[in-house]
Amino acid sequence: MTKIISYLALIVVVLIYKADSRTCKDVGEKCKSNNDCNSGRCRQKRCAISTYTSDKALRAPHQLRLGDMKTQPSVSSYSGVLGKNNRWKNGKMPYELDPAFTKSERKLILKSLKTIETSTCVDFVKRKNQKDWVYFDRGVDQGCASDVGRQGGKQILDLEVSKKKGEPDCMNEETIIHETLHALGFHHEQNRYDRDNYVTVNWDNIACSFQYNFDKESPDSITTFGLPYDYVSIMHYGNNEGGIDPDVPVFIAKPKRRKIGGDKLSRSDIVKINKMYCPK
Repeated sequence: MTKIISYLALIVVVLIYKADSRTCKDVGEKCKSNNDCNSGRCRQKRCAISTYTSDKALRAPHQLRLGDMKTQPSVSSYSGVLGKNNRWKNGKMPYELDPAFTKSERKLILKSLKTIETSTCVDFVKRKNQKDWVYFDRGVDQGCASDVGRQGGKQILDLEVSKKKGEPDCMNEETIIHETLHALGFHHEQNRYDRDNYVTVNWDNIACSFQYNFDKESPDSITTFGLPYDYVSIMHYGNNEGGIDPDVPVFIAKPKRRKIGGDKLSRSDIVKINKMYCPK
């Protein structure tokens, strides 16, 4: 039975991959060349003719953080939000934990927050009566997601907990820190406007309905804090994260053979947080 289930799962992955991996010949003559199906209208055209890929089909561990940014400031940055109204006053973020979290889950969340506090000038304070705060929600089938920056009032940070032991979920320090940095006002590193100078994106391994996660932002609306591109930022997807086929890279580093994505705060992450919340 296990072999049958594994075989059927493989068929689903293959079908999804085929549905979203059309060649440029399918796009038509409006593209610049037969090799140009990854940019601008050509990429949009390719997706338009692709078979729709169900979001529910993309539930592998390397896909849980797809679409993890909810409400975003009207003026935002894919390294850090520009608007001071979307930053937490005095670097203090009030929080509340869903009572449904188990004792061990609460301990892990608090440990993750402490990791950020220890390395930066940011403080996380248990909410009393503050009007703006982050509520860590213990959810099922909702993935890992957070608003970007302070939104005003109660804002939900989703941490999916698996129904069965061994299934992928959000309860690990890397993901909790990643989502908390979204709440502090940080976006994904791979969305920087200068991204293409450092990595190549393999659009053919990204489902069309999720390609917006990999779009670059305009240099007019972002700040990189004057820091170089950070391949190992905890805010950078891993080299195959978000892909249809986990064995095929989504990002290829320039130059190659560089690690992409981090499982802990990088030096650059720490500098960016401190530049945003306690600039000297």
